[in-house]
Amino acid sequence: MIYTSETINGKFKAKIFALCQLNISKMTWLWFGTTLFGQLVFASIEYVIWGETFPHIFDSIYFVFMAGTYFHYTNELGKFLLNLHLSAIINTEKQQ
Repeated sequence: MIYTSETINGKFKAKIFALCQLNISKMTWLWFGTTLFGQLVFASIEYVIWGETFPHIFDSIYFVFMAGTYFHYTNELGKFLLNLHLSAIINTEKQQ
């Protein structure tokens, strides 16, 4: 199978949606935890190398990146759930 960015992105979205059980609040906590974990890792590295933590531009870039991915995947989850609901309505109308 030839992997394109679309199939890889689709598989990753499917894993994220399954991990969150199609629940937006669980997705929010997942992204919050991921962002917090990333900041703890960055602070630990700073403390080990320089002996102190300090604010820098990469903190802002990381937060913007995480916010962007959060908004993207919550939007995709909303589209998926809406499409699923509309498909169910169409299928019930066809059966009647």
